[in-house]
Amino acid sequence: MIIKNFKKNSIYFWKNSFKIESDENNTTLDLNINDEDYKKIKNELSNKKIDNSENLNSLREKLNFLNDNDYAKLEDHIFECMKKPWKLLTEKPTQIPRPMSIIFSKDLGVKEFLIFSTTSQHFDAALNANNQVTGEVNKRLVNEDRKTISDEKLFIIIKEGIDEVFKDLNFDLRLGIRLDNHSKGKYLYNGKELNGDEQLEYVKTLIETYGLIYVENPFYEDEIELYKKLSEEVRHKCLVCINSKINEYSRQVKERAFNTALLKLNSITQFENDSKTLKENNINILSDSDTKADVLAGLGIPLVKIYNNSEGNKFAERIKIIERELTEK
Repeated sequence: MIIKNFKKNSIYFWKNSFKIESDENNTTLDLNINDEDYKKIKNELSNKKIDNSENLNSLREKLNFLNDNDYAKLEDHIFECMKKPWKLLTEKPTQIPRPMSIIFSKDLGVKEFLIFSTTSQHFDAALNANNQVTGEVNKRLVNEDRKTISDEKLFIIIKEGIDEVFKDLNFDLRLGIRLDNHSKGKYLYNGKELNGDEQLEYVKTLIETYGLIYVENPFYEDEIELYKKLSEEVRHKCLVCINSKINEYSRQVKERAFNTALLKLNSITQFENDSKTLKENNINILSDSDTKADVLAGLGIPLVKIYNNSEGNKFAERIKIIERELTEK
C-alpha cells in the first residue's frame, strides 16, 4: 500500500478532522494536533509505502512527538487504508483465531463461564457451536434464579448443554472460567470467603472436577507465588491466564508465573512487540474482540474472547471475510 496524501478534511468544519488517502482505500480521523505537527505528519506520510510492520515501527520513531493515544489512532486508520490489513503482518495467516464465548456471567464467585474449541477448523462453525450451547444452557436456566444459582449447579447445567451439542459435532468443545473475584485480601463467593491458599486448592478442584482447560485471573495480579504454584501443577492440562488491567506482564513472565496471557491492543506496534516477547517466553496468547480481527489473524493469535456486543459481532463478521480471503486464488 502507498499512502498518497494526508490532509485536512475540507468536508467538515471541525478543524481537527483529517483524511488519509492511499492507493487502496481512504479514511478520516480526528487528531488534536497543531499546524506544525500536521505538516510533519503530512511530510512523512505523503507517498509513503507501507507493506510490513517494520514500516510502522519506523514511522513510530519518526512521529515520536505524538502521544501514545494519537499515534495509536493514526496507526489504526493507516491499517484501515488497506484492503487486506492482515498482509501488513504476514504474507498469509497460518491460523485464524478460534472463538471463546461467554456462556454465563455474574458478579460473585466465578465471573464468567466460557466455551471454546481447540480442534475446530473454521471460525464460523465453532462460533455456531458455542451459540448452540448457550441456547441449551438458557433453556435449562428458565426456572432458575440467575442471581443465586451456585457455581456447582451452573457447571452441571453447562456440561449438559455441551453434551447435547457435542453429539452432532466433529470437533471438541472445552470449558473455561474467569474468576477475578479478589477483594480486600479475600476471594468472594456466594456464602463464603477464601484466603489465597484456600483459593488455590479450590481452583485445582474445579479444574479436576469439571475438566477445565482455561482459568483466567484465578488470583490477584500481584499474587505471583499463587500463580506459580497453580501453573506448576496444571500447566500440562490447563491454560492459567492473567488478564492484566495495565497490560503489563514482564514481572510474571520473568518468574514463570503463568502459561497464558490475554493481550489487549493499545497500538498495533505495541501489540506485535508484546506478542513477540510472550511467544519467545513460550507463553500462550489470546485477545478479545475489541482487538482488530486482522491483527489477530496476521499474528496467528489462536484464541479470541468474543463479547456479545456490536464490537463482537463486527469482529466475527470480519474474521469470516478473512477466512474467505485466504481461499481466494
